[in-house]
Amino acid sequence: MTAVLIPVKPLAAGKSRLAPVLSPADRQALVLAMLDDLLRALARTGLRAPVRVIGSDGAVRNCAARHGAAFVPEPDPQGYNAAVRRGLAPCPDGPVAVFPADLPLASPDELAAFLTPPDPGQRLVRLASDSRRAGTNGLYLSAPGLVAPCFGQNSFEAHRIGARRAGAKVEIVPAPGLARDIDRPEDLRALSELAIGATRALMAAPGVAWAPDAPDRGADQPGRLALSEKASGSHGLSGQAYMPPGAGVRIECGVAARYLERALGVHGIRVSQKDL
Repeated sequence: MTAVLIPVKPLAAGKSRLAPVLSPADRQALVLAMLDDLLRALARTGLRAPVRVIGSDGAVRNCAARHGAAFVPEPDPQGYNAAVRRGLAPCPDGPVAVFPADLPLASPDELAAFLTPPDPGQRLVRLASDSRRAGTNGLYLSAPGLVAPCFGQNSFEAHRIGARRAGAKVEIVPAPGLARDIDRPEDLRALSELAIGATRALMAAPGVAWAPDAPDRGADQPGRLALSEKASGSHGLSGQAYMPPGAGVRIECGVAARYLERALGVHGIRVSQKDL
């Protein structure tokens, strides 16, 4: 039987790339909702696979307990790969799979197919990539020590290289639900349309704008663009801009509308007369 590991970063540090559009509290709530949906999908595979959730937060422990998953405490988090190694330590010699917690769209059928045991004696590394084919959203090892965990930048290729070096067969699993992790503001739009379960309930609740073009909830103030005419009186523009993804933009200038429109157009920003 395949054991399943789900490392969860400390909630206070999780989903930092969503900070431009979500507050810290909203990001933490999202992580817990996505974990809930993943655990629910795993339970519906019918495989009765033992699941271990590795984390350092009481809320994560409680979520694991609601679904009958074991909780592996991480009192001093040392990074994602260290969490994976902590989860692997008590595993027997049988197969093991690692999934990140942010896979709320993974279906029971996809998970069951990914967790199918290999032929006896086969050295197998099974991989599911993210939608950019850069990260690893599913890592299956026919034996716990077959390949060292290499989660992080370009981990998909790193795991493939590790498998080849170990003399293991590499199996790539195309699974749309596993490919859809939630890391960037643009991922939230698709999630808002496709989410089910706890994630859907969270995103349907009033009070939070989950679309990536929502006002910036992670910064102290909206994006700011300041432009001015050069002192020479020419029509050149100078200034500074800070516009994190999803932030609102406040325009302050005294230049003619057509020059502002042209300047912003260079950066792909369309401006209407109403905006000016």
